[in-house]
Amino acid sequence: MQSFFRFLCGGGLATLSHWACMWLLISVQVTALVASVLGALVGALVNYWLQYHFTFQSSAPHRETFSRYAAVMPLCIVSNALIFYCLFSLLGMNSAPAQITTTTVVALLNYFVYAKGVFYAR
Repeated sequence: MQSFFRFLCGGGLATLSHWACMWLLISVQVTALVASVLGALVGALVNYWLQYHFTFQSSAPHRETFSRYAAVMPLCIVSNALIFYCLFSLLGMNSAPAQITTTTVVALLNYFVYAKGVFYAR
C-alpha cells in the first residue's frame, strides 16, 4: 500500500504537469486532443523521474528502466488519447471532466504495468 500511495503522489505531480501543459496549449488555441497528447508527454517525463526515485526506489540502471518505460509509454499515450477522444468527441464531455476520467483510468493501468514490468531490478 505504501508504494501505491507514493505512486499516487508522484503521479499526481506528473498529472498536474500534464494538465498545466494541456491548459496552456488550449489557451493558445491548440486543439484539445493535441493538447492532451502533448500534455501527456510532459507528464510522462515528470512521472518517470518521480516513479523511479520516489515510488519504486528502483536500483535498476536507467538504461534498463527508461527503455522499458519508453516501450510502454506509447501504449499509455495511445490509451490516454483513445479514452479522451471517446469521452470528449464521441460522448460530448467537456475537456476537463474527460481528462479527469481519462487520467484516472490510465493511472490504474500504469501502476500495475510499472510495478510488474518497468521499475523492478533484475
